[in-house]
Amino acid sequence: MCQEVSDNPISPVALENTTVLIQGRANPECLDHYASRYGPSCIVSTWEGDEVDPMGMKMVRSIKPKDFGPQNSHLQIVSTLAGLRECSTEFVIKVRGDEYFSNLEYIVDELKNTSKLLTLPIFFRPHNVFPFHPSDHLIAGRKGQLLMMYRNALKNRDLKGWPWRRLPEQLLGASYLEAAEGIKARRLTKEHMRAHFDILELDRMKDYRVSWNGKGMVFYNNFEPKVDGKPSIVNMKEL
Repeated sequence: MCQEVSDNPISPVALENTTVLIQGRANPECLDHYASRYGPSCIVSTWEGDEVDPMGMKMVRSIKPKDFGPQNSHLQIVSTLAGLRECSTEFVIKVRGDEYFSNLEYIVDELKNTSKLLTLPIFFRPHNVFPFHPSDHLIAGRKGQLLMMYRNALKNRDLKGWPWRRLPEQLLGASYLEAAEGIKARRLTKEHMRAHFDILELDRMKDYRVSWNGKGMVFYNNFEPKVDGKPSIVNMKEL
């Protein structure tokens, strides 16, 4: 699906006390979207040796680790931490380099009124299917919260002590809750998830591009939470 080209180009703006951290494999269409809208607030975190045009945005490069981790989870952890170290704002919106979202002002407003991490209904799984599995397509919160999540995930990559499916989202969710609650993963419950995570309205993020790499699919403003056999939840009451 092709995007419609507007006759009125958007001038980039700086978000209030917020950094957009664009992490991972960089897609030129997505980088252009962020550069044209939020360029002064953006940091691109990518890899040494990758040919990436940051389009005027700040960029940090990391050496790719030898161990990619289950489903490339270690890649996400390493590149996100490298980007977080360059953030100087109170709030951070971590996004993927192969996706984009608009109306990030909506997220900035929500962050001012919550202490929870904010995510989206994009493969945010029900607790009885995949415990502690938030969406990692977008994670927004205070810089200290994201540092706590990714540092503990780096330290605790094997998540020993409870049965998990070796999914990056479970590693991130359980690692954050362990650090926030000061208890081990085996003692966590879905009530801890409700206390620390919340889900934004995806329709308010239009225009957006969402990638489902496992199926080679891209969604432009038409992601459906029931796209697969394990429907994503759209609010924490459904957890």
